[in-house]
Parts: sequence; structure tokens; C-alpha cells
Amino acid sequence: MRRPGRPPRPASPLGPVRLGLAAALLAILAALSGHADDSAEPRDYALIWTVGRCGNCAGIPGLEEIQMVSDRDIWALSLSPYLWGPGIGDFKVMHSRDAGRIWASLDWSWIHNLPVAFSAQASGRVWVEKFDIVNDEMRIQRTDDDGRHWAPIGRPHELGYFRNLRMFANGLGYAVEAWDEPGDRILRTDDGGRHWRRLIFADPPGFMDKAFFLGPDAGWVAGSPPGRHQTKAMLLRVAGPGAGAASYIDAGPDFDEVASLRFLDERRGWIVLWYLNDGGTRLLHTEDGGKTWSRYSNEAFPGQGPGHWITFAQFLDPLRGFAYSSTREAEGGDLFSTVDGGAHWRVAPIPVGIQGCESWKGTLRCGVQPDVRILSATTMLTIAPAR
Repeated sequence: MRRPGRPPRPASPLGPVRLGLAAALLAILAALSGHADDSAEPRDYALIWTVGRCGNCAGIPGLEEIQMVSDRDIWALSLSPYLWGPGIGDFKVMHSRDAGRIWASLDWSWIHNLPVAFSAQASGRVWVEKFDIVNDEMRIQRTDDDGRHWAPIGRPHELGYFRNLRMFANGLGYAVEAWDEPGDRILRTDDGGRHWRRLIFADPPGFMDKAFFLGPDAGWVAGSPPGRHQTKAMLLRVAGPGAGAASYIDAGPDFDEVASLRFLDERRGWIVLWYLNDGGTRLLHTEDGGKTWSRYSNEAFPGQGPGHWITFAQFLDPLRGFAYSSTREAEGGDLFSTVDGGAHWRVAPIPVGIQGCESWKGTLRCGVQPDVRILSATTMLTIAPAR
């Protein structure tokens, strides 16, 4: 059973993924020149590699979570597992102002503090929840100038940490707080994070893994209901029409957690479910705001099921979408794309391990796990409309 406490190191079923420089170069050349095989990415989108340099972030292997506030202004949360030794990592908040070419690791001047959740806005305002190792408490800090100055917001809280945090310009914000029995707590603030109140649902939340917001009036969280060995996933509508309602997804035996949750609009969304005992993952979609879900057949999307791990699925418009799948043993995986709303998928083999993705006006940017020798750089894959 997942319990709160010290923020855990995010587990990746992909294992260590090594991106060879030669393989990366070949992938770049193939993508840019168009000399790929018949199963390659559709020609109207290009795969572009960016190896971003960072002068103060040695040991950062990849970007776990990405938030884009413009085409060039990108924030990310990274995990460095090498700083303290095996099994113990260091979370860092990264910032790029030039679409990922140059990155900076924010200098907190906070000894023994780890950022575990953040939310960024285009105004340069960023909220970060940090874990104070010495005092064993969580605290929210905010900057209004892209990280040059920070100030504490509200009081520290001793129990639980934020799995997800999303703030909006009007002071409204939501967070999913890890909690013990009966499950996680979903919180709301109306004053920029100074005070939080718990949202009460008719069906109490269990362990909520992912949250997604289209805006302040449309948000969902997903995970597993209270109790162990669940065969159903749980989806809660947090904001907007029907807020407070719960729906359930028939996940089947050995369901473990929700790996990805994305919505294109109020109706259309996609969810990735992970399974125990090497049961792999499943990709499902909804056309009614999460009330009912359907699974793509193995023929339509072969990168799911036992032994396959889908790390993300995201659509840029009603027809064009992307998903990444790998096997546990593979060093890399397959990037699947669709141009007909998911009825058919094509494969563009690329030697990467995708960790987190975010889109901005038709462009998708993904943080990937680079070669372990490239410890002072970050690697990003951009899927952009072909020029």
C-alpha cells in the first residue's frame, strides 16, 4: 500500500535507458531527412532532438515532469538519483527560456530541502512544494520573478506531500495530497496557497496518482479506490460541470496505478493503466468526459498488454495523437502516432526512454533519459509540425 511520508523516487518500469550518441545522431538524420521506413512518423510532423546544456545541474539524467507556459518558456521537475547514492534521489526544478537549449537548475539556498511538486504560470510566478528533511515537514514557496526570489506561502504541514499541484492566475488552486487511510486528500485554495480546504466527495478518494486540468473550470484526478487489490480505476471530476462525481473504469486483475491522464477537451480524454506482475499497461479513451472508457484493440495499438509499458499518451487535436511504449528489457521503445483519432497507429522506432511530455499549440515536447555519460545536459524530443 502506498503511504505518505518522504516523497518516493518515481519508479520507472523501463529501467536504465541508455541513449547512444551514434543512435541519436542516426535518429536525428532520419527524422529530418525523411529517409525512414514505411512505418515511420507521418511526414507532416518532424522529430527534433535538443540536447540542452546546463551549467549547474550535473547528475540530472532527464526531465520527469514538464510544464510549458509558452513555446520557449519551459519548466520541468527532474530527479537526480546519483547525488546521495543508490535508491536516494534529489529533485530539482529546471527552467529554460529558449525552448530547451539552455537550462538552469534553480538555486534554492535551502539546505536539505527537496522540491516535489510545482506549478508555473506565464507571468513568472511559480509555486513549489518542498520537503524539509531536517524538520520532516512540507512547505510551499512562491516566486514572482522566475525564481530569483522566493517567499514562503502559508504554514508548513507535517503530514502528506503533494502528488500534484496546479495553480491559476486568480488565486485558485488544487492539490492531491498523499495521505494514509482511507486515502489521499484533494485540496483547494482560493488565496494562492495560503489556506487549503479539503474537498469532500460522495465516493472517498483512494490513492490518486494523476491529475489533469484544462483550466480552472475543468479538472480530473485518477487512481485506485480505497482498499487493496482493486480491479477498477477511479476517476473524480474535481472542477467544472459534475464536480464531485466519481466514475469507475473496469481495469481487470492486478491493476496497480494510473500512469498518465490527459484530456483534449471536456469530452475526449486518454488514460494509461499500469499492472502488477509484469502485466504491462493499457491505453483507454473516453468520449463523454470520463463516464465511460474504451480500450484500443491490440490490432489498432499494439504497444500495450503484458510486457509493454506505455509512459504517456497525448493528442494534439481530435485526430493527431502520440503514445510511447517500451518493453522492460528494451533500451528505448516505439513512438506510436495516429492521424485518425486512434483508429490506426503507426510506429516510429526511436532509441529513447520518454519520461514526461507537454504540448503547446500543436507542438509536443518530451523529456527523455539520455546516455548516462551525459550528466551535465538534458535531452528533449520535440514533435513539431513540419515546415
